[in-house]
Amino acid sequence: MDDAKRQLLPMLRQDIPPAPPKVERWTGDLIEETRALLSAVLPLADHELAFLDRLNGQGEIEASLLTADAGLQQRIATNPGLRWKALNVKKHVGSG
Repeated sequence: MDDAKRQLLPMLRQDIPPAPPKVERWTGDLIEETRALLSAVLPLADHELAFLDRLNGQGEIEASLLTADAGLQQRIATNPGLRWKALNVKKHVGSG
């Protein structure tokens, strides 16, 4: 939410951003619309969505949701990009 306020809203035309009390709802709607549109070109299975929800919601990399292969799970769990994302989510969740 803070990212939307600090990074997204200042980049929009003045007539697009919602009033401050409505930013959270507007951002949620924007995310849902984006997911719906992306699902047409990038459909994700339930277990893939669960992985992303866990990563984006709690900052946890639960590789077993993606594969049963232990070697691949290890590579996913140690992926620098995923670890960076998880760390940032944990910082954000911890500060909220």
